[in-house]
Amino acid sequence: MASTSTLTPALPPTANLKHDFTLARLLCSYVYAAFSALFTKLSSLFCSIGRSPGPQIPWPKRRVGDTDDYEELYFPLSDTITIVTGANSGVGYEIAKAHFRKGSTVILACRDLERGDNAVRTILQEEGLPESDVENECLQVLVCDTSSLESVRAFARCFKAVFKGKKIDFLFLNAGICQKPYNIDRFTSEGLEYMYATNFLGHFLLTGLLSSSFSKDVRIISTSALAASHATFDPQLLARRPNNHEQTLEVGFHTVKRHPILARIFSLTPLDVFHIYGQGKAMQIAFSNTLQNRFDQSARSKNATNHKFTAAFHPGVVATNIFKGFYTPDQKHGAQTGLWLAHTFDARPGAFYDRAKELTLPWYKSYDQQLADRLWQRWNNDAGLKESDWHF
Repeated sequence: MASTSTLTPALPPTANLKHDFTLARLLCSYVYAAFSALFTKLSSLFCSIGRSPGPQIPWPKRRVGDTDDYEELYFPLSDTITIVTGANSGVGYEIAKAHFRKGSTVILACRDLERGDNAVRTILQEEGLPESDVENECLQVLVCDTSSLESVRAFARCFKAVFKGKKIDFLFLNAGICQKPYNIDRFTSEGLEYMYATNFLGHFLLTGLLSSSFSKDVRIISTSALAASHATFDPQLLARRPNNHEQTLEVGFHTVKRHPILARIFSLTPLDVFHIYGQGKAMQIAFSNTLQNRFDQSARSKNATNHKFTAAFHPGVVATNIFKGFYTPDQKHGAQTGLWLAHTFDARPGAFYDRAKELTLPWYKSYDQQLADRLWQRWNNDAGLKESDWHF
């Protein structure tokens, strides 16, 4: 396996945030975001007009076979266990279906049991299996609402009770939203910003609770997004939520730092929501990197070789529920990089990928070990975890 990765190529200490946020830089960022969205939509439209199935992955060295079909990239998966959050639709559905087809026992972790059951029926139908096989032990639905820490804890308890000592081989942290539903409060009943809880913290907690059930070569793959490019983290961010869990958006954590005038103008507009979404997606990348480093450190402390692997990926702007109504490539192509990461030996652990190519994001230059440790401490506190809860 490749050597461990790092998001901190720069040696100088992290610069003060105020030097990173001039008005000109902010305006350029907003203009860039607008043009990026326009370019993405236009390029997707042209792909649709040309009847293209979407961007094809320029596959590097394959694990198995010489075909561009991602299902030939890996061996049969009998006697393995796969968990996929948000598996009732979109990229998660395609990942769950692909692993089930190869013989893995797949747990669809969905917030809605009925939608999960419908997804199981659809998979069985597409695989040519009788719908009466809905109780198939290799394809199960367990409720897991990642916006609720209690729901995540209940899922972990249920998994351990049902699978009694069995090990997890693949964990796909895929569930997510790009904006808060209109009928949902911005903060959850547990005092957490809704998108932060749904897209990131629920997955962080899930990983910690299940860490004692990981196989020795588990693969943990996070569905992130290029929206993470615009993220910024305050090196002085609070290790705990302020003022006894006061409900507030923290600059440099939940959202990016902006000029006060722009902050007022764009407060809770689509652009503001885009930044909150981007922060959560960046946390997925940072988490993958930090978790990988901790796996590696634990193995070194035991004079052993680490075979556990983490990575994050951008699925592209694909035809999932998030981008319903846009001209976009199908969700099967969105799942390709995630499936490749779950089975290749050519990816760098702890890194971020788009179409099998590693990406370097702007905020990496200010992401040092001190900030990584501070974020980890904050995530543990928000999730109610202790360091002893983790099994690296």
